[in-house]
Amino acid sequence: MADKNSGGALEHIALQPQFDLAGLKPLQGLFPAWRQGGDFKLIGPERYLLKLLPVSLLTDAKGQQTPARQAIDGESGKQKLRDCNEERRGHDSGQHKGQPATGRFVGPVWPQRCCKQGRGFGDLHRELSYLKYWQRFGGERMAATKKVKALSRADAEAIFTRFHEIEPEPKGELDYINAFTLLVAVVLSAQATDVGVNKATKKLFELAPSPAAMVALGVEGITEHIKTIGLFRGKAKNVFALSQILIDQHGSEVPDDREALEALPGVGRKTANVVLNIWFKQPTIAVDTHLFRVGNRTGLAPGKTPLEVEKALQKQVPQRFMLHAHHWLILHGRYICKARTPECWRCPIVQWCRFEPKTPFPHRPLPKHV
Repeated sequence: MADKNSGGALEHIALQPQFDLAGLKPLQGLFPAWRQGGDFKLIGPERYLLKLLPVSLLTDAKGQQTPARQAIDGESGKQKLRDCNEERRGHDSGQHKGQPATGRFVGPVWPQRCCKQGRGFGDLHRELSYLKYWQRFGGERMAATKKVKALSRADAEAIFTRFHEIEPEPKGELDYINAFTLLVAVVLSAQATDVGVNKATKKLFELAPSPAAMVALGVEGITEHIKTIGLFRGKAKNVFALSQILIDQHGSEVPDDREALEALPGVGRKTANVVLNIWFKQPTIAVDTHLFRVGNRTGLAPGKTPLEVEKALQKQVPQRFMLHAHHWLILHGRYICKARTPECWRCPIVQWCRFEPKTPFPHRPLPKHV
């Protein structure tokens, strides 16, 4: 077993080689993990040298040549190797048989059994269980963004002052009747558009505006109304379950506490922040894909995860703009600072934005001050 260090370059590797190399003294200087009289040990990338060793050095545990070696030693094996190489040259160069091939290098083709089976360098990390993006950071997966320098507090205040001048009271685009229907709408909006959610919930909220009515519909009834939304089966189960929990534990009322909200099925930090902000008027910031993009592009709140962006915005946004900052940034990202091609030519905050290169108006240069 090889040692493991904190950096992850070295790890425990249960080496099970196809060949017994312990008797090959010329290899002793190649491997610092050599132990006299013990098992053959390899550390880190040195294990890959097994694939680079001459085939003539490879023997099995009994000191006999391997079947792959024997196949090549014979005249038929050598002829087969030459035929494979010639065939590869012809295919790679696009030439027919008998015509000269191109001058580029073509390596030899070895029979499959001559190579060590496995994934090469990937074998070194087979015991490492790499976590997914959202498992490492405990948040929703977001697209990678180009790192920019953070804006100053003065620039951030100027940006939100401009947003306030344009739309003093921004509103969300989800339709709802009360706190419960708002909660359900936000749960259903995950990986779906607000327009699609509004179409699906129009009839649903007429039939079930309360947790008791939603439970009476049952999972099948809820599913029938929201089947036009992505992931509708899982969402229907979550809506039914959270409705039952609200009846059993909260007196059919939506709690105004983050921990209680996040304990409900299908409710995460983003959903809880939306409900707390819109219905309970708490100065929270829900970071969705639009807000995450705007925060990183503009330099308002650079961060690798939604939680980092949220915390950065809480420091950057002036307190008098905190209540509406979430809506301003989401609407800006949805309609102006779009993912593929941001419309910088009509952006109201372009003079403070760090994004480069800015998108000009079609067939028209940007203003001089940009």
